[in-house]
Amino acid sequence: MLKKGKIFLTPIERHNLVSIHQWLKNLENVLYFSDTFICPPSLDELEIWYNSLINNNKNKVFIINHSENRVPLGMVELSKIDWKNKNAYIGIIIANEKDRRKGYA
Repeated sequence: MLKKGKIFLTPIERHNLVSIHQWLKNLENVLYFSDTFICPPSLDELEIWYNSLINNNKNKVFIINHSENRVPLGMVELSKIDWKNKNAYIGIIIANEKDRRKGYA
């Protein structure tokens, strides 16, 4: 667990798929999430995506949680990780519009 200020990060777990499924019903979130999905995915599609992350050294996903109430707020994805050159692409999404612009990301 990584903690800083109002949030802490945890590695994605299977139980997070329910929250992610709700977040990705919003097309705007789908567009900003990653290039994996072009429309809101089903739970089965998310399960396949989750399984592809297990033991994957090139992509890592973390859940952004609120420090006080432990509610999941969004995700951080590191993709195309180049361990040798120490770089990667990063994507950050705060899923609910009401939680944006509060300094979480």
